[in-house]
Amino acid sequence: MGKKADIEVKGDVDRLISPQEILQHSGLLRLDLTRQGLRLADPAWAESNLAFLKYEMFTKGLDLILPGGLWANVPFQGTLAERSPYRLEKRGESMTIQRDGLNEGVKVQLIPKPDYYGYRTESGRLFASIANVHGRFVYIFPFDQCIYIHDNEACAYCGLETPPPIGNPDEKPLEEVLQVLKTIFREGTPELVYLSVGHLSDEDGGISALEPYVRMIKKNFDTLVGVEVMAPYALSWVVRAYAMGVDAICFSMGVYSREAFA
Repeated sequence: MGKKADIEVKGDVDRLISPQEILQHSGLLRLDLTRQGLRLADPAWAESNLAFLKYEMFTKGLDLILPGGLWANVPFQGTLAERSPYRLEKRGESMTIQRDGLNEGVKVQLIPKPDYYGYRTESGRLFASIANVHGRFVYIFPFDQCIYIHDNEACAYCGLETPPPIGNPDEKPLEEVLQVLKTIFREGTPELVYLSVGHLSDEDGGISALEPYVRMIKKNFDTLVGVEVMAPYALSWVVRAYAMGVDAICFSMGVYSREAFA
């Protein structure tokens, strides 16, 4: 009875916000775009005019500035985007987001990816495969490793397009991450470098694996460093993270089974 009531309440809450209201509120729109993605109204135009799309396989989304200056990184590929009620259109010199069934749209600014995404490290890695830049925010996934990636249990939003062989994670060498960051900082001044790891079986949640990267960044750049890890078994690991130079910690929590968390 309780579960049924919860479902009914959720449905009532969903109906409180209309598509028009979502489109007119940048905060709600960003959440809905992240959830549903958008379609490119004219893929042929996009392919010929947006050269940076070839790097989207690494960056996963389009960087848009919504009304009010709110940044959003929006999925635009795959089945999620194909089913999306939103589409990105070019109207004159402006880019607009339209929603199916509504005549009104909102103007947005499409932010092209930097030229250095196409550069390569000495070993041949594309810069775009090492670090993603979103405004003054730099995102780095130092190694492609997660205990669920090979069991068809990966998160729906997982960024690992091609999982590495079992037991052989694709670790980004420190010197190559440093090379990429030096280029990024020459082009601008990021406020935050964000390091993330997948779900590891280590009791520290991945903190020790990120330590060399944190110390390298703090040694070479005047910037904040954030990490996204699994919650460690002991709080002492959190203390150690701050001691090594981490400024902010985000603990990943994903609901794997509705029944298990009922």
